[in-house]
Amino acid sequence: MATEHARSPDEQRSAAPAGHRDGGPAFGPLTEEFARLTHALLDTTSVTGALRRIVVTAVAVIPGADVASVTVRSENGTFHTPAATDEVAVALDQHQYDHGEGPCLEASRSDGPTVARSDDLSRERRWPRFGPAAVARGMARSCRPRCCPPSGSRGSRVR
Repeated sequence: MATEHARSPDEQRSAAPAGHRDGGPAFGPLTEEFARLTHALLDTTSVTGALRRIVVTAVAVIPGADVASVTVRSENGTFHTPAATDEVAVALDQHQYDHGEGPCLEASRSDGPTVARSDDLSRERRWPRFGPAAVARGMARSCRPRCCPPSGSRGSRVR
């Protein structure tokens, strides 16, 4: 349980997220989380560290999210998971890589959707191997946005 003590107006101004130092109303928890993420990313010294902060923030701000991961497609077409919040996410990503199907792979295809989503993995027909594997690990839904242009597009290289 989180508690907070009463603050004076000076304390409220100094504790306000960046851009709200005037003591005016904050834009809400999502804005505050993005402000924290921005500060954390500015302090991060590696791509892996930045990706780790992003997946942790995703679980914190996306209602119902239990795990998050990042799938990267290498120039040679192989996939790997440089950041994840949980071993379940890593295992499910590896399942997709091994079987050639699932939301991460679908979102990474050049002709694929910008977001690969399923609201009921137990009934998902697009991924006959991934759906049951995810359900067996306690996952009911999946939403995978494409974060970068597909391989071969201008600006899609991950270095």
